[in-house]
Amino acid sequence: MTEIQWIVAIAGVVLIALVNWYFFAAGRAMVIATGANGSPSSTGVPGEIVITVDGGYAPSIIRVP
Repeated sequence: MTEIQWIVAIAGVVLIALVNWYFFAAGRAMVIATGANGSPSSTGVPGEIVITVDGGYAPSIIRVP
């Protein structure tokens, strides 16, 4: 491989890593489920779930019993 081909290959790998980091790891935060009135639910089942879209979904996974 020539020097230019190595540079392009390395740049491609770096860009792939950055895209994966952005979509799967960047800016993730823990969200606590709350009841409809904003306080934690006594049964553990939330009355309302707020999903924020700001560069990604938060929470990224929602489980409903």
